[in-house]
Amino acid sequence: MKPSDTVLDIISGRNRTPPAAVVRGLLTLASLAYGLGVFLAGKLASLTATRLPCKVVCVGNITVGGTGKTPMVEWIVRRLTESDRNVAILSRGYGAVQDSGLNDEGKM
Repeated sequence: MKPSDTVLDIISGRNRTPPAAVVRGLLTLASLAYGLGVFLAGKLASLTATRLPCKVVCVGNITVGGTGKTPMVEWIVRRLTESDRNVAILSRGYGAVQDSGLNDEGKM
């Protein structure tokens, strides 16, 4: 049995031993704490949100790196500019290089 099978057995409830129940309980508490954090972060963000006088497309997710966000932005921008739309790209600048001040997305 692989370690990943053991973890899945605990999470799914197939493993009904007392230690597995404790682990599931701790994971449930962690999940509730995480959910509360996400909820509060959303509420705080809405307090400082600014309504813009233009349409906004947001490309992002909770996963960082390697999920195809930058190529998707490039594709969207290409389609919009081909339709004679004015486009601006805002980037948080994560991972910016000191000398240029740009990250990989900024360089593209």
